[in-house]
Amino acid sequence: MFKSIILSIFCILSINIMANHPGVTRGNEYLKVKDYKGSFKSFSEVLLSDAKNKEALYGKSYSLYKMKKYQESIDSFEILLLLDKNYKDSLYRTAFLYRKVKKYEKAISYYKQYLKKVKNDPDSFYGLAKTNEQKRDKVYAAYNYYKYTIFEKRPSEEKWIKKAQDKIKSYKQEFSPEELKKYENLIKAETKVVALPVKKVNKDITKETLKVKAKVKAKVEVKKDILDIPKKEVSKNKKETSMDKNLNYMFMKGVKGDDLYLSQKYNDAIIAYRAYLKDPTKRREGLYKMAISNAMLKKYPTSVKLLSQIIVEEDNDNNVKGILKLLLRNKTVISSLKGATITHKTKIGMGKVNELIGRGDYYEAIKILDILIANIRNNGNALLYKIDLLRILSKTKEIDENLKSFLLKNPDNIIVNEKYGDFLFSQNKKEEALNYYKLAMSKTNDKEIKARIKSKISKWTKKYDEKNYYPYTYSNSKP
Repeated sequence: MFKSIILSIFCILSINIMANHPGVTRGNEYLKVKDYKGSFKSFSEVLLSDAKNKEALYGKSYSLYKMKKYQESIDSFEILLLLDKNYKDSLYRTAFLYRKVKKYEKAISYYKQYLKKVKNDPDSFYGLAKTNEQKRDKVYAAYNYYKYTIFEKRPSEEKWIKKAQDKIKSYKQEFSPEELKKYENLIKAETKVVALPVKKVNKDITKETLKVKAKVKAKVEVKKDILDIPKKEVSKNKKETSMDKNLNYMFMKGVKGDDLYLSQKYNDAIIAYRAYLKDPTKRREGLYKMAISNAMLKKYPTSVKLLSQIIVEEDNDNNVKGILKLLLRNKTVISSLKGATITHKTKIGMGKVNELIGRGDYYEAIKILDILIANIRNNGNALLYKIDLLRILSKTKEIDENLKSFLLKNPDNIIVNEKYGDFLFSQNKKEEALNYYKLAMSKTNDKEIKARIKSKISKWTKKYDEKNYYPYTYSNSKP
């Protein structure tokens, strides 16, 4: 029962903060509730007016995959890859799909392309092993299972490591002498590549070797869509937890990670700061400095996830609000995120908002959204998220006040003007609604938005003329 309530809440919430186009937002909402036909339709509508929208192409491709239309999904992913071979995990998914349609050479080619971009990705080695297994190449199947066991470091994957080890053992028993020799030669070659150089003069590991080892370890730990953040450690001793509530961390000379950061060696700095995460007294500083380092590398989504993690881990609601305000006003954060979009900055607090909604704490969620609205200029996404919550709470007066207040400061926001028009129509305020619709249309060249608003005007005006009332109930769904 509880799960169905939460699911229905997410069905109602229409604003996906990671999407800029309304159609993409709608498609992502359909994905959340596993309505893949609905998501496919929404993403396809976006592509009619914007054929190069990568978010929509990815969503459409993924929807087709979930609908088990594998070849159509491949064709769609191929178009996306022509636009951007680095977009999300499209190479990996295309490799998987080629395996599903039994085009094994194609699958192998795409897995290898993905491995060039994400070095030593364990899932790709497992995919290669399965592909070679399906094409009955026992030697390369065993070899890739072996590589998977070498590079898989996630504790959650232990059962898969065991399965891979069992597969290797089984294949080795089946090998002919020639196959066994070929397998052993592949392993020897792999060992030479991975082995770290050690000077003969001195048996001790040199500083240079340690640096190489650190880089190899960093490559091993790369994952596709998983942020490598251990869960917050709960300590009985309050003194062991971070007491710094101000996030006023300095980058100082003489400190290993900070020296790397100040030398603009941001990737190496991230590796150094990652060690902080296991220490409750330094965890928050580690998350913060990793976030700033990622932002300097223009990896804004990762940076935002790390900053969000600081907020999500805070149990005290007052502390959450205080930290969120500090993050949004902190000069270091703002300067490092200057290339990030409003959407990315909004996402800093959204993890906590969703957590609060999941607990049914709508009023606390609204307070977090108020901070985002107040501290990020023209933050329509956070506002509309808040409006959805107010609608759930039947706060009609507050909806009107919030929309009107926002538009006084941001009169050119197209989507908010349209949404205010929707709301006014639901309140039988026809003339006012038409004014806001016309204003929204005057601010955009997007054909889809104009067509949608014209359709609303035509449909609802006709209903008003015929019945002299408005049967429309305010909703974010497409009319």
